[in-house]
Amino acid sequence: MRVRMFLVVACCLSLWFLALRLPAGTGGTVLGQVQSLDPLGSAFTYQGRLLKDGAPVNGACDLQFGLWDALTGGASLAAVQTKASVQAQNGLFTVQLDLGSSAFSGGARWLEVAARCPAGSGPYETLAPRQALTAVPYALYAQSVSWGGLLAMPSGGQALELRVDGARALRLEPGSISPNLIGGHPGNSTSAGVTGATISGGGASSAANKVTDNYGAVGGGSQNQAGNNDAGFTNAPHGTVSGGESNVASGSHATISGGEGNVASGSHATVGGGWYNTASGYASTVSGGGGFDDVIVTPLSNQATASYSTVGGGVSNTVDGFAATIGGGESNVASGEDAVVSGGWHNRASGAYSAVPGGVDNVAGGNFSLAAGRQAKASHHGAFVWADSTEAELDSERNDQFRVRANGGVRLDVNNGAWMNVWSDVTGRLLDTSTGAFLSQGGMWTNASGREQKENVVPVDAQQVLLQVARLPIATWNYRAEDPSSRHMGPLAEDFAVFGLGQDDQHIGTVDADGVSLAAIQGLYQLSQEQAARIAELEERIASLEALLVQMAAAGK
Repeated sequence: MRVRMFLVVACCLSLWFLALRLPAGTGGTVLGQVQSLDPLGSAFTYQGRLLKDGAPVNGACDLQFGLWDALTGGASLAAVQTKASVQAQNGLFTVQLDLGSSAFSGGARWLEVAARCPAGSGPYETLAPRQALTAVPYALYAQSVSWGGLLAMPSGGQALELRVDGARALRLEPGSISPNLIGGHPGNSTSAGVTGATISGGGASSAANKVTDNYGAVGGGSQNQAGNNDAGFTNAPHGTVSGGESNVASGSHATISGGEGNVASGSHATVGGGWYNTASGYASTVSGGGGFDDVIVTPLSNQATASYSTVGGGVSNTVDGFAATIGGGESNVASGEDAVVSGGWHNRASGAYSAVPGGVDNVAGGNFSLAAGRQAKASHHGAFVWADSTEAELDSERNDQFRVRANGGVRLDVNNGAWMNVWSDVTGRLLDTSTGAFLSQGGMWTNASGREQKENVVPVDAQQVLLQVARLPIATWNYRAEDPSSRHMGPLAEDFAVFGLGQDDQHIGTVDADGVSLAAIQGLYQLSQEQAARIAELEERIASLEALLVQMAAAGK
């Protein structure tokens, strides 16, 4: 009996199925957790069809299978496997083959089949041609390739890409130290030579994201850049743009969290977000704010240009002083070292350690100066100028001056809360330090003097006070802080202490000076009254004597 023809109908691989398994209770695919459902072997199912003189064979046949590395000739790669009494029905048969996995190393393979029908009837007849093993059984190659081998494929330092609907969705590029990972739009890219770069996604055909320096990262958004994009790729590493649009982190270790049109060009600089903001100083920060004027078509950016400078927000603010800060507001400038502008509009803190807490058009120009309100100008060192809402400048006149403009008056009221109280060691109780004194709208200092505010009231001897006032030295003088040409008149506090008033012998309270003056006036009044009574008595006596003299003259005496 001669088998004239052997036709392979199908060849199927009986391997393990690989699956992306989900952890219990999840509803999405967990990428990267590739696990096997069943143990993987090297056996596969082989199906074929036997014809004898053109007619299908029915019955049992003995079959032998061998593996070769060429269509004709070549080398045998596996021991011949014999399958006895294989049933063929209408020519079709199915067998399980296991030729091992070591022979599948990437080259082409052919299966050589020999048959004898019926089974046990005589010698085997080798069928020609050999049958080429196609991709499905050749998937056995996957179990013989190590991960190290897979990472080396393809050779020549080529990139690996994952495409979706024909478009690149993920690209893995080899790097000199660390590979680059580029996701999102196919136009997203890294500069030549860059290593360790990451672009997580985003980008568009005309607004791609890119990393131009080592270890830079772009989280998403569009037209964002990490690195300075110059000729090198090592002088602005570790830049990060988390997202947003048209942001550039061009400084070493610089960060932009989001927003639009922001630039972090200083080393270790940060822009939190907003519009068209710039952090160009070392370790400088712009938290947000900024904007764009559609009328004049220009950015209204916040800028932190000095080292360690900070802009919290607002619009059109500039910090160019070392470690200076602007909290917010509009069109403010902090140019002094460690200077602060908390907010407001068009304020300037140009002196070192100067401050403007807010308001409009204030200038703290002296070192350690403070200007607040409207158009307050603290031009001298240590000056403190507080101006009301009047549209007029109020400037300091000398160093360490406190100048106030308050057209509504100045009132110094002390809170009655415990934090403003003073402990008295004498009485052992808290004393209320508030007196209710105030400066009137007209500029007059007014002391509180109501009966309910006083205690331990003791009358004074006005004559004794007058005597003490008569003995009190009075001189003209000037304060040492003033120009000598500025003269004042009054007693010295050490001499005034004779009255036993006030808390020490270095100060004279206005209410005490007034009280002494009033008491002395009363003493003078009492003295004048006594003198008036004496004069009236003397005048009466003189009148009586004059009348007596007239009578005596008339009598001729």
